[in-house]
Amino acid sequence: MPACPFERSNALREPCPVPAPSTTGTQRPGSPPADGEVCERAAAEVALCVWEDRQVERAIDVRPFVSADRSAVLNLVPRLTIGVAPWRDHVAVAAAVRGWIDKSTEPNGGGAAFVAVAERGVVGFVSVASIEHFAGERDAYIGELIVDEAFEGRGAGRRLIAAAEQWAREAGYRCITLDTGAANSRAREFYAPLGYCEEDVKLTRILDELPDPGRA
Repeated sequence: MPACPFERSNALREPCPVPAPSTTGTQRPGSPPADGEVCERAAAEVALCVWEDRQVERAIDVRPFVSADRSAVLNLVPRLTIGVAPWRDHVAVAAAVRGWIDKSTEPNGGGAAFVAVAERGVVGFVSVASIEHFAGERDAYIGELIVDEAFEGRGAGRRLIAAAEQWAREAGYRCITLDTGAANSRAREFYAPLGYCEEDVKLTRILDELPDPGRA
């Protein structure tokens, strides 16, 4: 199951504007601002961006999934097709994801699901359950992590991951794992600072057409 959205070429937040430094050493009327002024402006604009993001993050609440959230969560499903290998059927992947979400949110399913909620409604979702490693240990497993594009990079994903990890700790698991696409570099960059290490690599080869046995 793919985990996280963050993944994405066209889904990245716009960076905070930082003015280019001046190449002039002396400030004259009508000339570009001096380097010191540019740096001060850039610092102020970055600080404003950080302040705005913190206000958004404070306004995001994470709570357990309820059945009334289903429609809003399913609207986020296309986010989980980002980073899927190009030789896979993205329509089929989206259908599979919807099935995973329905299964992960079944009452008494043995796992847990959480949503991130902002003023506009549900803006993120995570599911966590149990999976057995081939070595025999049972791990907590994050099946799906989705965040609305408008809230990417603003703390919703981190808070959803924290909720899943807290559930895993309380359930007594030693490890928590997840899968994401090898091409989903944005997702991998998101997980690494949170302490997630790459453990396995899945390799795929598209086989050539088999020869026609009826041909000489």
